[in-house]
Amino acid sequence: MPDEIKQLTHLKKLELQNNTLTELPSWIGDLKELEKLTLDNNQLSTLPKEVEKLKNLTYLGLGNNKLTKLFSGIGNLTCLKSLILEDNQLSTLPDSFKNLTHLTLLSIDHAKLNPEAGDIILTCFKDNPKLYLKHALNLWKAQPTLNPQEKENRQEAAQRITECVKTKSKQLDLSSLKLSSLPDIFHVLSHVENLDLCYNNLNTLPETMKTLTNLRKLFLINNTLTSLPSWIG
Repeated sequence: MPDEIKQLTHLKKLELQNNTLTELPSWIGDLKELEKLTLDNNQLSTLPKEVEKLKNLTYLGLGNNKLTKLFSGIGNLTCLKSLILEDNQLSTLPDSFKNLTHLTLLSIDHAKLNPEAGDIILTCFKDNPKLYLKHALNLWKAQPTLNPQEKENRQEAAQRITECVKTKSKQLDLSSLKLSSLPDIFHVLSHVENLDLCYNNLNTLPETMKTLTNLRKLFLINNTLTSLPSWIG
């Protein structure tokens, strides 16, 4: 990046996508009025910690780079509404990420996130049922140990769940999908009265199912359960 840019201290939008940038200069943090920074489709493997000084950022585009981690202070960018991280090499997220509670768009496709990173993302959206559902299902579908058939079955289950939430249907049929686990989304399904989980491979039921306060019928035929959880009584 040309050093002359650092003189533009009133800059609000900086678009640098589709270049071959391998690093950002530390003076990027001096552009304190920036609201939009677009860096997609470059060769960035790290970001300088000075980016956390850009407190007015509402949009940060980092898609299709070579990032393996984010700077620890990303949670200081509390005005962020849109964060694009898709097509990088991220497996972890800094703990401060959970402070990004104003996000309305998070694109992080094709990341192989560990479970802790997944939990951090869901913490961001705990008060936004729509985004929580989207990312909880995406994380559940993207588990790296799944074989192709399991991925297909989870995709089908996710579609059924999404439709159930969208239509506020009182019935949710997740039967005959050979599911070995269920996504942690039951608090957004409190309207469901009939839940069919027959013909799966479930050996346990998540405790969050107890939030299904309107449930009247629960079908669990042909699974691998050896006992019922205490909360079911």
